[in-house]
Amino acid sequence: VKCSARGTSFNVLAPAVEFVGRYEINLLGRHQVVNALFAIALGAELGLTRDEIQRGLAACAAPKSRLQLWDAAGVTVLDDCYNANADSMVAALLVLQDLPCKGRRLAVLGDMAELGAQSAAAHAEVGRRAAESGVEQLFAVGKNAGVLAGAARAAGLNCVLEFAEVDAAAGAV
Repeated sequence: VKCSARGTSFNVLAPAVEFVGRYEINLLGRHQVVNALFAIALGAELGLTRDEIQRGLAACAAPKSRLQLWDAAGVTVLDDCYNANADSMVAALLVLQDLPCKGRRLAVLGDMAELGAQSAAAHAEVGRRAAESGVEQLFAVGKNAGVLAGAARAAGLNCVLEFAEVDAAAGAV
């Protein structure tokens, strides 16, 4: 698996030799390879050719605000702010870890809503995983910023800032 700012490429070994080889998807992240493998298997089962499957994979694009890269005054931003959950935030942190970087890796992480009784545990998990992912600085934003930041600090990340409000965080970033 090779990840870049343009997408992800990977090699497939399959029981049907016509599906063996290199594939590319225009999606960021190693976790997307599993989704692509399911699509390849399903396409093969439905009688699609390798070329048809490759064209379908190449046409796949992430929805707005879901693991998209953009530039802001020379700073590369990995935008994954659409309806986050712990799994998607950890996936985004792993994408950030895999992407080439000439400068520092900063994470600005906000609240995950609608998690019910699992909210504190999910925010703590994301904070811990942020520390483990190699980000140099974490900006935790929202009602659960303290839980997220506390877990990141406990996991060894020293440069952590907490903000209750988005405007204050934006100014600091």
